[in-house]
Amino acid sequence: MEKLSSWLLGKKSYKILVLGEDGCGKTTFIDRLKFNRVRSQPRLTPGFYVETVQYPMNSSWQLWELKTTLKHMPVLRQHLSPSTLVLWLHDCESGIDPPEEFPSLLHEMVGADCRNIWVGLNKQDASKVGKETISYIRQAYQEELSLFGDKLPKRILRQRLCPKTGNDDTFEVLEEIYTTVMNISLKQAKQVDPGPERRQLESIEQSMEQTPEGQKSLLETAITNDTWDADAFWELFIKADLPVWGHYYYLKAAYYLILSSEKNAFQQAADYKLHLQRLQENCPDLFEREGLPKSPIDRPFNTSVTTFWILKLQIAIRDYRVHTMASDLPSPSDFCHVLRHSPSLMNSYPWDEWYSSPPAFTCAKDIWFPPNLKVLPTDTHYRSDPAVLPVSDKSPERLLRYVFAVLRYIQRTAVQREETITLALGAFKQVTMGLRTHYPSLLPYSETQARFWIQMVDAALRGLEDEKGTDLAFEEFQDMFDLKLACWEKHYSKMVWDGVSARWSFVPPDLEPLPDVISPASFGQEIVSEKSSISFSSNLPYTEELSFYAAMVIKQTENSNPGLPITNHADLLSYLYTALADKQSAGQRVELQPLSIGKKAQSAFEELSCPLVAAATHRNFWIQQVAAAVLHAEREGLSAFSDFITSNLRLAWAGLPGVYYSARVWTGGAAGGKNEIVPGDRRRVPRIVDLDLTEDEDWVHC
Repeated sequence: MEKLSSWLLGKKSYKILVLGEDGCGKTTFIDRLKFNRVRSQPRLTPGFYVETVQYPMNSSWQLWELKTTLKHMPVLRQHLSPSTLVLWLHDCESGIDPPEEFPSLLHEMVGADCRNIWVGLNKQDASKVGKETISYIRQAYQEELSLFGDKLPKRILRQRLCPKTGNDDTFEVLEEIYTTVMNISLKQAKQVDPGPERRQLESIEQSMEQTPEGQKSLLETAITNDTWDADAFWELFIKADLPVWGHYYYLKAAYYLILSSEKNAFQQAADYKLHLQRLQENCPDLFEREGLPKSPIDRPFNTSVTTFWILKLQIAIRDYRVHTMASDLPSPSDFCHVLRHSPSLMNSYPWDEWYSSPPAFTCAKDIWFPPNLKVLPTDTHYRSDPAVLPVSDKSPERLLRYVFAVLRYIQRTAVQREETITLALGAFKQVTMGLRTHYPSLLPYSETQARFWIQMVDAALRGLEDEKGTDLAFEEFQDMFDLKLACWEKHYSKMVWDGVSARWSFVPPDLEPLPDVISPASFGQEIVSEKSSISFSSNLPYTEELSFYAAMVIKQTENSNPGLPITNHADLLSYLYTALADKQSAGQRVELQPLSIGKKAQSAFEELSCPLVAAATHRNFWIQQVAAAVLHAEREGLSAFSDFITSNLRLAWAGLPGVYYSARVWTGGAAGGKNEIVPGDRRRVPRIVDLDLTEDEDWVHC
C-alpha cells in the first residue's frame, strides 16, 4: 500500500483518494493528470484504478479511484488515515445537492482522523450547467461542510473542470493541493525498512563515489591506469576477450558502442546486454571482481540497469558537445574528456537518487522501468548539433520575453490575434508545468500575469510605427521602453497579483487601470539602422518561444494537404516531412522497395520551386535539416507530424538559417542563386544527404 517517505529526506509521497458518484469523471481526471489526454469513450472502473503522478520532481502522488457507494464504505474506510488526502468530484450535470454518500464519507474521515478534503466541481462544460448552477452547487457543499466546523480542513475548488473539451484547470488542482500540503503537517505513515541491500555500501570506494571530489579522484585514477588503445580495447570487447573489467570499463565499452551505432537507446542497450552476456560466458572470473555497475540484486545485465547507463552516457556526450560546441560527435579517444565533464558517472550505485525502491529492477529483468524519483529523458538528442538544442528560459523576464515574441509574431504574420494568443498561452503554460517538475522554484503559470504583460507590451508596441515594431529585438525593446519587472505593483496589490484565483483566470487591476499606449523612453536612430543584421539572429530562441512556433506549425497544417504550392513555413515543413519520411503512399504496391532518403531528398530538391526556397542554398539547407530530423524520428519511433515537430522544435523557427549563415551570405548573390550551394559562414551545415545540382547521385551521410 501507500508509503509516505519522510519530508526531511526530501522524498515525499502522498496518497489521494479520488472519490465521487459513478460517472462523475474520476477516471478522466486521473488520466488527464497522468497522460494529459481525454478518452474518446468513457471507461467504467469495476473496482479501483490507481496511477502515480510526479509533481514536482521530489513529490509523488498516488491517485486512487474507489467506489464511493454506501455499501463500499467499509472498503473505503480501510484507505482512510491521517496521511490520506481526499478529492471529491461532484458531477454538475447530475444535480445541485451533494449525494448521500458525501456526509457519510465526512463522518468516516473524522473517525479516521483523515483531515484534508478538496471538492472539485466537474463537468462545468455541460450544456445545461451555467454560472448560477455552479453557484448553487458551491453553496450546497459549503452548508454540508459547515456542519463539521473545524474538524475537517476543507476547500471547494474554483478551478474549471471540463473533461469533454480537456481545456480546463485539472493540473492546477494538483498544484493547489501541493501548495496546501506544503503548508500543513501531515501525520506520517510508518516507514518501511528498505531491506538489507541498501546497507551493503560501506566500503571506502563506494563512499568516494557519493561525493563530487571522490568521483573526480576515482576517475583520474582509472584514466591513469587505463593504458588500452581505443581500437584494441573495442576489438577485444567485441570478441568477448577482455583481461580487465570494472565500472570504468563498463562505461568505456558502452561509450564505444554508442558511437558505433545508429540505433536508439533501447536498441543499443539490447545490443550491449548481448555483448555483456558473451563476455560473462567467456570470462566469468571478470564478474567476480569488485567495481561492477550494481543493481539492487547484483544483476549487471538487467534491462533497466543497462538502458539507464546508455541513456546517461548519451546525455554526457550531448552535454560535452554543448560545452565544446562541436559540430561532430566526439571520437573514441575523447572518452576521458567526456567523463571529466560528467564525473558523476563514476558513481556506480546511483539508484537511490533515481528510484524509490529495488522492485523497479527485480520485477522483470527484461523490461525497462524508468526512474520514478527523477526524470531521465529517453530522447537525448546526443546526435544533434549543439547549436540547435533548445534551452529553457529560467530568467526573471521569461514571461515578458515570451509575450514580446508572440505579439511580434502576430504583427509580422497578421494571424488571427485572440486565437493565436490563446494557443500561445496554452503552450507557455504546458512548458512551465514541465519545467517546474525539474525546477520547483520557478514561478507557476498565472493567467493574470500573462494577460498583464500582453496588455503592457501591446501598449508599448502601439506607440511605434508598424515597420519598427515588427523588426524590433527584445533587448532593443527593453532599452526603448524600460519596462521594469516590478511595474505590476502600480496596478495590482500583491495579494491579488499572487492570488490563487489569478492563476487560472484574468483578474483586473485593483489599483490603477492598465495603459492603452506607452511611449518609448528612448528612441535612438541606431535601433532602426541595423535591423537586417539584428533580426537574423545566430542564437536559437528559448524553448518557450520554439514551443509556440511549433504549436503554430501544427495548427496551420491540421487541415492542409502536404503538397505544392507552398505558401508559408508550415507548408514547407509539412511538404518536406511527407516527401522524406519513410512512408509509402496508398497507391504504391507493397512489393516495391521504398526509395532511400537520398533519392527522396534529390527528388524534393528538384521539385521545390516556391519563393521561400527558390535558391539552391536555401533548398539544400531545409532539406538537410528535415532529413536529419526524419532519421531521428525513425530511430525514436515517431510517426505523426505533430510528434515530429515537437521533438524537433528548431524546425518550427523560420529564422533557423541564421544559426549557420549571416544575413550577408544568406541573402547574397551566390546563396540566392539557383546553381550553387553555399556553405554556412557561421557554422557548418550538417550534411545528411548529398544533393547534386546536375546528377541524381544518392549519397547518404547519417
